[in-house]
Amino acid sequence: MLELFDQASGSLFILGEPGTGKTTMLLELGRQAIERAQEDFTQPIPVVFNLSSWTTNMSIADWLVEELRSKYYVSSRIGRHG
Repeated sequence: MLELFDQASGSLFILGEPGTGKTTMLLELGRQAIERAQEDFTQPIPVVFNLSSWTTNMSIADWLVEELRSKYYVSSRIGRHG
């Protein structure tokens, strides 16, 4: 899974029917990415966005920045730059 994450330039969109293992794959990817980042702090780690919380009241870009800020404590300046 980490290899796919790397091949996708650090962006994955995981879709599937309920019970097909999406969450398990996501947790495994997170575990592998965190292990790698502990060895090399320049490596990216994944963040998870729950799309069901997005509404059309704001652009998806603004929503992503806000989610990074509120869920992961990433400053808006860094979230916009990223």
